[in-house]
Amino acid sequence: MESTSPDFYQNLVVLRHADRLDFSDHSWTATADRPWDPPLMEDGFVRAFNSGRAILNDLGSPIHRIFVSPFLRCLQTAAQIVAAVHHVSADSAATSQLKVSIEYGLCEKLNHKAIPPEVAPKDWNWGFNISDLQTILPTVSTDHSVEPIYEEAQTKLPMPQFGEVPTIIRSRFEQVFKTLADRYHSQNIMLITHGIGVGVVVSTVLKNTRVFHVDYCGYAILRRPIFLNHDSFVAGNFELCSLDDTAGIKFSKH
Repeated sequence: MESTSPDFYQNLVVLRHADRLDFSDHSWTATADRPWDPPLMEDGFVRAFNSGRAILNDLGSPIHRIFVSPFLRCLQTAAQIVAAVHHVSADSAATSQLKVSIEYGLCEKLNHKAIPPEVAPKDWNWGFNISDLQTILPTVSTDHSVEPIYEEAQTKLPMPQFGEVPTIIRSRFEQVFKTLADRYHSQNIMLITHGIGVGVVVSTVLKNTRVFHVDYCGYAILRRPIFLNHDSFVAGNFELCSLDDTAGIKFSKH
């Protein structure tokens, strides 16, 4: 009888960024060059680092790849997560193999509910330059070779456009979640995104669920079995491994 045991399990972590400065210092936007793209506040850097350590302890396995939204608060969160990985892991080979890439498809929902008219760029030009953004990430971990799902070049899906409605937002995050998980099915990956992204991923896995709150650095850990078949693979369904009060996600059934 052929064994039905998986060859291995893939882990996926989806995380909201840490504390954004403009929500604690309401005067910040008045003088900011990029008021739509706030940095982390000081406490946010600490929260991101500590969350990285907590996730690694919960996961019990190495993270191989991190994909991050191009917004500054997410990039700064990612840098702290990488620092936490290097701090916690005793396996120098594992830490040196950790790779980080920017994925525009993980960006904030692009509408006036998330980005009010008074702070949005007048020409809807977000000013994202991939080379500049990569300087915020640890050089040793940045992977320049990854093919993004969304990018500004028209050869692929363009940067999400302003005016997104809920159905489009959900479709975007579902697509990015599934594509990255399948493309890197042999690796454990982390998605650093925004509250809406965490909510979509969790409600995709937990059917008939509405996520109504995600704390700063709120996260969910998902796992699925992978069955290898020569040059292809078959993946089982993702299941949530961690979703309690400490993970900072609140949801209801409907």
